[in-house]
Amino acid sequence: MVKKILLALAVVLIAFICLLTWHFWPRQIDVSAYPAPTFAKTTVNIDPQQMGEVRLGYFSTGHNLSPEAFVFSGGDLTKTHKSLYSGMVVKHPKGTFLFEGGIGSDVAEQSEKHFSGFQRLLFSFVPEPTARQHIEKSPVKMDEIDFVLLTHLHWDHTGVISEIPDAQLQVTQDELSWAKEHGTGAAGFFPDQYNRSDLNWKFVTFEAVPYENFERSHDLYGDGSIVLVPLNGHTAGSLGMFVTLRDGTRYFFIGDISWSAKAVEIPAMRPPLGQHLADQYTDALTESVVGLYHLKKRYPDLKIVPTHDATAFQSVEKLSDW
Repeated sequence: MVKKILLALAVVLIAFICLLTWHFWPRQIDVSAYPAPTFAKTTVNIDPQQMGEVRLGYFSTGHNLSPEAFVFSGGDLTKTHKSLYSGMVVKHPKGTFLFEGGIGSDVAEQSEKHFSGFQRLLFSFVPEPTARQHIEKSPVKMDEIDFVLLTHLHWDHTGVISEIPDAQLQVTQDELSWAKEHGTGAAGFFPDQYNRSDLNWKFVTFEAVPYENFERSHDLYGDGSIVLVPLNGHTAGSLGMFVTLRDGTRYFFIGDISWSAKAVEIPAMRPPLGQHLADQYTDALTESVVGLYHLKKRYPDLKIVPTHDATAFQSVEKLSDW
């Protein structure tokens, strides 16, 4: 009997080791398996001196620490990655808006309702002030915020809705339609955050105007300083935002297409468990990551900033410094 128990334990241990090895095995995307992107000439203004002066101020509503290997395939198990639940105030001569916004003050209650115990453990974090609290401590007045622009509708992005419930919310129609139809029970979606009749939605639409290696784009203020593009794969209608400052510094805020800017340069995806818990369309997402890889190769100075990458935000001004 003892031998059978020991044998069974050995089998379980070996299976567990194999599972860990499979999960953490480095997987680099074979870029050569994908067509080289076309960087078409664009009619969008690319001269910073002809753009409105943009100012960015980011903040964090919470953070957690984990080994890199939990964030992207091939990450170092001995190196720590700090993830932020970030938001950012974007100020342009023609308007001021909130990009993302992190989690709200009711996140504990929502997590208890929608997450399993394992998920709550996996996505545990240290809470920080909410978007509203950050803004109220800044020189920006709440009534200056014209709208909230969301890359997608996962729980750690839509938490801001409860903090600024009267704000206009901008997202793609594909994103909201999919979330309302399929979000219940889908990983990462808390339908009661966004599936409400009192919310003011406006859809981001992309014109057939190429920008960099994207076939469609939306020039938010018409001067090329802030350009939105579709970023496929993580969810049904994710988007990204290019921002060019007057001094020529360029950012590309990519939402959750990757959790790490470092992963884009490899390029690598999330580990299998991360993909299972976070991503809707793996093939499309892989193509998006490959596109970001080529973009960074073409423009080494371009600052690619995932919503949750604390290191990538180090080059962005803090709202608390305004």
